Parts: sequence; structure tokens; C-alpha cells
Amino acid sequence: MGEPHVYLDHAGAALYDDAQLAAHFAELRAGVYGNPHSQNPSSQRSADAIAVMRHRVLRHFGVSESEYEVVFTRGATDALRILCDAIALVPTRDPTHIAAAHASLEVPAAPDDGQSSVFAYLRENHTSVVACREPLLDRGVRVHCTEEKEIRVLAEGSPCHVHGNTPCSDASSVPYVLAYPAQCNFSGRRYPLSWVSAARAGRLAVGALCSCPGRWLVLLDAAAFVSTAALDLRCTPADFVCLSFYKMFGFPTGLGALLVRAASASYLSRKTYFGGGTLEAYVSTHRFHRPHARLHTRLEDGTASFLAIAALKHGFDRLDSVGIVRLGSAAFDLARMAYDQLTGLRHYNGSPAVVVYADTAFESSETQGPTVAFNVFRADGSCVGYAEVAKMAAIHNIHVRTGLLQLYTWALILTCNLVVLKVENHIYSSLQALPTSLRAGCLCNAGACQRYLGIDFPTYLANMAAGYRCGDDKDVINGRPTGVVRISFGMSSSTQDVAALIAFMDKYFVERGPASSDLERLSAMAPSGREALGGTATPADTVLRRLALFPVKSCGAFYVDAWEIGPAGFVHDREWMIVDLEGICLTQKRLPRMCVIQPRIDRARDQLVLAAPGCVSLVLPLAAGGAKMANLCQAKVCSERTEGLDCGDEAADWLTAALGTACRLVQTPTAAVRTSTLLSEGQPAAISYSNESQFLLVSEASMAEVDEHCADPVPIDRFRGNLVLAGGDAFAEDSWVGVRIGGQVFRVAGPCQRCQMVCVDQATGETSKEPLAALALFRRYQGKTFFGVHLIHDPALSAAPHVLHASAPVEPLELE
Repeated sequence: MGEPHVYLDHAGAALYDDAQLAAHFAELRAGVYGNPHSQNPSSQRSADAIAVMRHRVLRHFGVSESEYEVVFTRGATDALRILCDAIALVPTRDPTHIAAAHASLEVPAAPDDGQSSVFAYLRENHTSVVACREPLLDRGVRVHCTEEKEIRVLAEGSPCHVHGNTPCSDASSVPYVLAYPAQCNFSGRRYPLSWVSAARAGRLAVGALCSCPGRWLVLLDAAAFVSTAALDLRCTPADFVCLSFYKMFGFPTGLGALLVRAASASYLSRKTYFGGGTLEAYVSTHRFHRPHARLHTRLEDGTASFLAIAALKHGFDRLDSVGIVRLGSAAFDLARMAYDQLTGLRHYNGSPAVVVYADTAFESSETQGPTVAFNVFRADGSCVGYAEVAKMAAIHNIHVRTGLLQLYTWALILTCNLVVLKVENHIYSSLQALPTSLRAGCLCNAGACQRYLGIDFPTYLANMAAGYRCGDDKDVINGRPTGVVRISFGMSSSTQDVAALIAFMDKYFVERGPASSDLERLSAMAPSGREALGGTATPADTVLRRLALFPVKSCGAFYVDAWEIGPAGFVHDREWMIVDLEGICLTQKRLPRMCVIQPRIDRARDQLVLAAPGCVSLVLPLAAGGAKMANLCQAKVCSERTEGLDCGDEAADWLTAALGTACRLVQTPTAAVRTSTLLSEGQPAAISYSNESQFLLVSEASMAEVDEHCADPVPIDRFRGNLVLAGGDAFAEDSWVGVRIGGQVFRVAGPCQRCQMVCVDQATGETSKEPLAALALFRRYQGKTFFGVHLIHDPALSAAPHVLHASAPVEPLELE
């Protein structure tokens, strides 16, 4: 069974269990489910299951079909899109208001004549809620980004801000909408549900806007809230509620709902597109169609996901067996425990190792959900970026949900093959461990991320100018974090999860004393620091032990005794790469099995030969544009768009079979030049599909010292160096400015930052914690882990011909 699998991203998705799946598939095997739009017994079975689940959903939220309608959607985001398309808000006729709203998203505080609608959304809403502003702005609706301090519940009998004690007569015909989350998906902050009933009673004040009875509709984003809290819609009669079922009980995914209060259904009259099943009648030859009378039928375009809807029964059964109140209480207790222990982590000098971003101190589940957002800081107060935390977490099978401002984020999982998790007397067998999932973004909540991290709009633009993009790993810019680490608790959580997290954080991110000499040496890796050190003497017997090419990026090495250096490094080094069907480069971080693909360059026949276990070798011409290479395509390397020549279907089919995933092979076009920007002086150096530089140099002496710190020593091929040195002192290369190898001169372009890919066994594709775990303990500087150095060839200082030979002598140089 392996070590326990601890899952700490319940705010991202709950875990489903074996019993839940078994019950669903047993139900499918017991009968046939057909298209509910047909007229036969199997379609009737589906239609009945859908009707039963509409009732079950409403029962869970404490209401009946006479009070609310359930519109099934693909998820909470889709529910919001449907709402935006359908809601009939009154646009302003004042062009000044439209221009002002487009420019600043500010609604003028006065005058508010009540003649046009307002869509007000809390700043800390999820991305999908904030996105509603765009189609509404395009329709001329006024939009207002509001803060919690602007929203107040007025005392009974309080006059309207605008109309005093004489309520306006058109309040219900010109609606305003307040959109806010019941629970912030970023910080776990729970906002007052009393705002909903206050809006209904005409006692909701949003800034200086009209608060007359009947004026405000409430859009409640309940997606994060309902996984660990009870929502009673009779007590909290929100007009519109969006949610996703996978966040509640894990399965099925791709299914959510828009819950619409019956009294507010008339506002959803704007929908124009009509998909299959939404009409009572239409005519193709004339512009005539009649929408269905039932709201959910009008809004559910096409065939409902009837098998997924049938699966909801078993999710609700599981949730009911635990009890949502009990579940919420237990989850909150775990979050409070994590909060207390994380904030208690201190460095040797007393400074905090962790800063938690929250509006509460986790005193009450009324105001705080079971979510903890935090960042890690060093003893000197500088920030350890979330990418470094996630990288270390990944090698310990801890997948941490982190991110930048909007994005792909990560889930924190202490993982293995299969797990049995216990919630009091209920035992659940969970899914097999997922591969590392690194989602970059502020947990899809830019507003909360910007507020808690103090990132104003000019700073955000400056970050973009510095190279930040959604989905990259630029976790610290100008010393300030751009995102956070988030953990969250739910149905499958336990105290052991918290203990494992704290042990991990304490081991790798709490400093016991001042920086060691190793860290001081790493701090001198910048050109100015290396210049100050003046280089480190290297014994005369230091030689180039081995040369390696990696013709296909992230695949196996091709070892040679001598090789030619071209404008972008070794000729044919990383000239090819494997991409998914979206053009994104595949690496061993995503597919460790790539290491078993062994490329070979046959210069005599001008061929690239690929071999893999169980496959007949694939032979391709070296020359780009040959018979098998025709189509120029777009590809992406390290978030950078580049071009590639598609190598054809034969190569794609071979790689797909070898790797077990759909992919294609692309080659660097001769005209497509990427550049390395590691060197601050001179012209940027040309590179092919390598990440950062032309060459990577590693040392056997340095490797030997790393192995002394490893629980299980590993070979140097884990670091995938082009140039492997023998002899000399460990880590002497850290302080080099330049180096001559044989007759070739190279400039050192800085240290190589290491990720979890060094934990892949290059012979088998299996992963382990080492050597990254060892490096993190003695080779980490400013939150990054280093081994080896980048090199850029300097042809002007090198002897012709530009060829490197194994056994060539190695000599550090002082270069201008």
C-alpha cells in the first residue's frame, strides 16, 4: 500500500472514494441510460434520474421545486456564463457613465437616479465572477468593484441613500446585482450570509448606491463554501447560486449547477441562443421560435450530462452519511491547527518562517473556512517563492497548490499508490496518487491575491514588464511574492495531514543558524560576486570526463568522445522536442518515461535514430524540411512561444506508442533562433530548445559531496550535464567567470537552478526524493536550489575548429 496519501487541496476538488464509484457503475451496469430527449424506456430512465437529482439538490439546500429551480451546468464557471448571457439588466444611456466604467470600473457615487442597472462585485471574487463584468460592460451596464467595508446592513427603517424615506417605484424593474462569494477561495474568509436577507428587506447598502426594497438581487458564489458548510436557502434566499459538485464530493467532474430563486427567474429573459431541447417550437424558414416554459429547460442547451447527473446520488449519499455540519467542524479544527502550527514556525533569530494571509485568526467557522493561504520567508525576511516550496513538496509527494496572479495552481498532496483515509467511523479508499499538478496563479482570485500581497495596478504592470506571465514560475519579483501556497481541508483530512505538512516545512524552511559557507559561495555566483572572489584554483589534472548531447529535449543522453560546437551549442543538441497536441513542450517533470527514449545521431547517414523498449527504432532525416518534415507549427518552451517543424505522423505515432500519450515531434527551423539572456553583457547567445543556455557543466567532485548528503546516493547523469568534469575541488565551478576546455573558451552564465526532474532515474524513469532533498539542505540560496553552471561558448576566443574532445584539460579563466 505504501506510505499514507494525504490530500490537502479540498478547496480545489474533494476526493471521491471507491464505494462512491462502485455504486455508480453498478447502477449503470444494472440498466441502460439513453438520451433524455428521446422517447423510449432508456431515455425515460435518464429523464427520471435527472428529475430525481433536481429534487435531491434542492433538498440538500433546504428548499423545494416551488422555491428554486436547478439548472445543470458544466460547473460553477459555466453557471456564471449562462447567467451573464440570460440576465436582463438595464443599460445606462449616459455615455459618460459608460466611458468611466470602461476606464476605471468605478460607478459614480452620485447621482444615482435608479434608471439603469449596476453590477457590483466584491474585489475578492473568483476570476469567473469578475469576468461577468466584461459582457455586461459591453451591454452598457454600470459595473462597480466594491470592498467589504462598503457593504453594510442597515437598521430596520433606515432611509435609502438616494431616495430617503420615499422608496423609488421602479426599484424592482431596474435591478442591481451584488455578486460575492460565501467563502473566498483564496483565503477561506467567509462573508456574511446576512447580506442576502438584508438585500431582500431593502436594508443592503453598497457604497452610495440605492438601497430601496426590491432593488438588489444577490449572486452568491457558493462553490468553495458548500464543500464544508451547510447552505440553507430558506434562511439565505440568494437570487442566484453557482456551485460545482466535484468540490463537494469529488465525482463527477464537469458538472455544476445554477440555482435560481423562483421569484427572480423572470430576470433571466435575455437568452437568445437556443440549443437542442430548449424550445417548444421553432421554424427554420422564418425567424420564429418559442422558448420552453420551464426555466431549466430553456437554459440547458443540448443534451444534459445524464450519466454524470445520475452519479450525484452517490456523492450526496456519501456526504449525508458523514454529515455536513460534522464535516465542517472537523475540517475547520484541522485548519486552525495548521494555522497555529505554521505561524509558530520560527527561525533561529526569532523571525517567522511563515506568514499567513487571512482576515481572521481562525477563531470561528462563521467567519473562516478550512483554508490557509501562506508564504514562506527566510531568517533575513526575504521571501521563498511558492515555486520553490512546490518543487520541494513534489519530491516528497506533496503537491502544493500555489500560484501567481491568476492561473494554474498546485494541490498539496502527500502521496503514494493507494490510501485508506478515515473520517471518524467512516473509512474511504481513495484514488491512486495523481502526477504532480502545478497550477500557477493566485488561485484564480487576482483581487484577493493583490490585496493580501499589496500588489497595486502599477506594480502588477511592472511585474509584467519584468517578464511575469500567468502560468510561469516567477514567484518573486523585486523581492516581493507574486503568489501564495494554499492548503485546504475537507472530508478526507486528518491530523496526520497537518503533522506531515509541519514536519516538511520545519525540515526544509526553518533555519537553525546563520548561512553556511556554501550559501555564502552561492551568493557570489552573480558576475560581480565571482569577480570579487577572483576565481578558484583548479588542479591541473582536472579534465573533461564525458560529453553528452540530448538531441531530443528531455529524452536520453547521446554520449560521444568528440563533437562540433555550432552557433547554439553542440550541433544537434536539443534540436528536437516532443510536444503535446496543444504545442506545449513535454518534459520528464510531466512524463518521466521520456528518459527511456534513446536518441542517436548517425552522421554518416545524416539520420536521427530513436530507440525505446518494445519499439522498432524510428529513423528520421537530420535535415529540416525533408520529406517527413513539412509543416511549420507553433510550440512553447518554458512559457516562451517558438516555432518548430512538425516531423510528421510517423514520428508522432511512434512517440505516442512509446510514451502512452498523444504527442508529436518538432525540429528547430534553421531560421528560428531563441536566445539566452543569462549573460548581462554582450549580445544574447543563440540557443535551440534548451531552457536557458548552450551548455551545462557539472563536476564529479561536486557530485561526490552531494552523495554524502543523500540518503541514497545517485549517479551524476541525474543532472543531465553536457560537460562532466573529473578532478578538482567540489563546487569550484561556483566561482568561475570563464573556463577553457581544450582550445574552447566558455563564459560562465551563472548557476543552474534545479527542479524535481533531477529526481528521475535516467535508466528507468522511476522517481525518488534524492538528490533534490539533499541539495535543499545545503545548496539552497534565496529559495532556489543549485547544482552545476551554465556556459556560453565564446567563438572569438576559441581555437578553430570548434570541437570538444573528451579528456581535454580544464582551466578556469578570468574574462573581461
